[in-house]
Amino acid sequence: MKCVSCDQPLVCGKCGKAYTPSSESAYRAMHQAESSIACPACNAALVCRWCGHSYSGDAGEFGET
Repeated sequence: MKCVSCDQPLVCGKCGKAYTPSSESAYRAMHQAESSIACPACNAALVCRWCGHSYSGDAGEFGET
């Protein structure tokens, strides 16, 4: 799985485990700004280890003001 922001392999910034969506709906949720994704290994909000892109679903994470 690649990060939607930097195209690097999506690795959790907290625990260092590679992220693999558990289902098709989890995969689709990654591309929706309002969806919140947790790392299945450590249960923290998923943040890309390489670029810091957050999959927390917080408004403004994509530069919106």
